[in-house]
Amino acid sequence: MGTAGNIRHVDCGGGMGGLVSAILDAHPSFRALVQDTENVVLATSPITEARRPRGVESGIIRVEAHDFFHPQPRVRNEYSFILRHVMHD
Repeated sequence: MGTAGNIRHVDCGGGMGGLVSAILDAHPSFRALVQDTENVVLATSPITEARRPRGVESGIIRVEAHDFFHPQPRVRNEYSFILRHVMHD
C-alpha cells in the first residue's frame, strides 16, 4: 500500500465535492476523486473548477462520472474509497 501522498481518495457518490474539499483543506498533500452520476458530474465539474482551480489544473482533485451499480474501475492499491450518504432510494 502506498503513502497518503500517492493514494487517491475516491468519494463514491460525492455530489458537489464538499467532503473532498474539506479533506483537502485539512490534508493538502492528499489527492482526491469525486465520482457521481453523469448528470451530477456535469453540474459538479464547473463548481470544482471554480472552487479549486489549482487543484483541478494539477490533478490533485478530479471529477468523474461513475454509476456504482457497475464495477468500480479503480481497484488497485493506490485508491481509498469513501462511501458517505449514498445508500438511498
